[in-house]
Amino acid sequence: MPPTSAPQGSRPPSERRAHPRAKAEFPITIGAADRRVAARVRDLSRSGVAFSSPVAIAEMTKVACDLDLPAPVKRTVKVEGAVVRCAKAAAGFEVAVFFTTIADADRAAIGALVEAKLATV
Repeated sequence: MPPTSAPQGSRPPSERRAHPRAKAEFPITIGAADRRVAARVRDLSRSGVAFSSPVAIAEMTKVACDLDLPAPVKRTVKVEGAVVRCAKAAAGFEVAVFFTTIADADRAAIGALVEAKLATV
């Protein structure tokens, strides 16, 4: 007879992230190598961001991100990260970045925005 629950220590796929992720839409500027790319955030967590980009950015590329957080936070945060996913989409590319360097105050601001977005769902 198959087990009725997940093995101990595992979580359902929807709960595997260390930090909650919230849908959001606001500007982000990505700096990679010698170029800067304007893009739109799709979702966000305290540990990373996913966005729609007009250009592909190779996985494992180190990037600098300027996120213009909307209300209720209304603040620009600057983080560094690594591209962990880049996939072709209908209009450009869907890119995900894991934050590697972020100030505590900026991580707290992102956390506050995520909590506010999740509270309105």
